[in-house]
Amino acid sequence: MCIQRGRLMGLPILEKRVRVLEAIALRTSVRGDCRCRSGRQTYYHTSADLDLTMSVPCPEHGFRDLGDLVWVPPGTPLLPEDRHLCSCPACPTRDLLEGKRGPLTKEEQEEECRSWDPEPTEDMREKLRIERAREQVLLQEYFRKQRRHHAELQR
Repeated sequence: MCIQRGRLMGLPILEKRVRVLEAIALRTSVRGDCRCRSGRQTYYHTSADLDLTMSVPCPEHGFRDLGDLVWVPPGTPLLPEDRHLCSCPACPTRDLLEGKRGPLTKEEQEEECRSWDPEPTEDMREKLRIERAREQVLLQEYFRKQRRHHAELQR
């Protein structure tokens, strides 16, 4: 616990304050071309999206801090600056949420609802297991690079 202005602060509050301070520091960087997202979120649909997003460096720092990495379903848009990295097939729901089209047709709505809870086949389970394993490898690589970058900053 940490004491601030005579009050005890729990770890979650302290972590939030540190993220906010990091985000402020990154936004006020000297060159101003920082692409890091410390204190924010980065979305991805697949391990392919995650890999492409991780491959984009920060022009100022080299390593690009992506903040909290969050998997979202294919119908959810990625951040505007990452949408060109999406490897998913076209999706009417995502197009709607991105403002690229009007309301879904009845058939599109029904298809979207069916996609939420498919009856998993053994093939689907195996593909999901492989996809999750790829994500875990990429996430471990990212966090290793992040720790290395933070260690270099402390020198």
